[in-house]
Amino acid sequence: MLGDFVSTDQISGFVTGPASSENDQLAMFDGVTGELLKAGQTITQYLDAFLVTLYNFFPRKISVWADIATTPVVGAGQIFTLAQHTSGGIGGGKLMSFAGSVVDDGGTQKNSATSGFYLKRIDFENITPEHFGAGPSLDISDDGPTRKALIHPLPCRLSRHYHLSSVVSPPDGKVIHGINKQSTGLIATSNFSIPGAASSVLEVVSNCNYSNFTVDANNANGGGSKRLNCCPVGPNVKNFHVSDVDVYNSTGYGHVTFGSESDPQVTGYYENCHGYNCQVPFEQIGALDVTLVKCTAEGVAGRTLELFHPYGGSKNVTYISCRAWGESGAGINILTTNGHPVGPIRFIDSSMIS
Repeated sequence: MLGDFVSTDQISGFVTGPASSENDQLAMFDGVTGELLKAGQTITQYLDAFLVTLYNFFPRKISVWADIATTPVVGAGQIFTLAQHTSGGIGGGKLMSFAGSVVDDGGTQKNSATSGFYLKRIDFENITPEHFGAGPSLDISDDGPTRKALIHPLPCRLSRHYHLSSVVSPPDGKVIHGINKQSTGLIATSNFSIPGAASSVLEVVSNCNYSNFTVDANNANGGGSKRLNCCPVGPNVKNFHVSDVDVYNSTGYGHVTFGSESDPQVTGYYENCHGYNCQVPFEQIGALDVTLVKCTAEGVAGRTLELFHPYGGSKNVTYISCRAWGESGAGINILTTNGHPVGPIRFIDSSMIS
């Protein structure tokens, strides 16, 4: 049997009685053993916690993401259900209240109507563009929600094709995976922003893991002779892992490492990736240790210059069970440039079919 609530000034003598104010602290004892079960809460804190427990039996429903700003909270730990992000019945999920304030990121956390509390998603393993308001089908409006999902530090899952209108640079360690290459991917808009001589759709970053989707540059050229690359690797990127990511229709490079020719540092791994209708499907510049396994490249007349192109000071580039075919200026082209030696470059069980 549980004993009565007592205020802290009565605990030492185990004297029961009413608290004198709402700020008195409470303690709960087992009436048989005298064991202290709970202490340190004021009456107000206890009642707030009780209300949170009560509300969680019947979670409050929120219609759309924007309504969080007008939703009151009784305390931390309260559960809510979000019906949808914006419309279409997608992008919903479970939310929980937390003490504090946050910057609204448009899809995972937002301040509530009650000062000092915010709501945050709790029932997901992967961020999706739908969490940020993407609709059910390919649309020019995909760019904002998809970009937010791709630059968020949590893993991102792609479930369809999405439009992008400018380059996306995810944080290091980013995980992006699709449901399969046939129905999942990123597609450049026809007016993709290329502010300089070249730009890219999705950058590859250190310790990333990209898998099971496509990147289509959509033959975008900035309205002239500018180049749009698919998936470039920056000069200081380490330990990238790209598997089952196919690249298409690039006026520039498909999969390419842009390392330093004089001080190559890029390390990483490609597996089962395909390049089609790119100026160069696979190129390694300034690579220190890059391996390609079961990668394939298909050239197209009038577009493709080389299919496999390790050069520019690259070291320890290894192609294993790779294949290339189609129209191109060269199948495998290994070059030393600007006095920077290349090698070793290894082709193991690989071929060029004309």
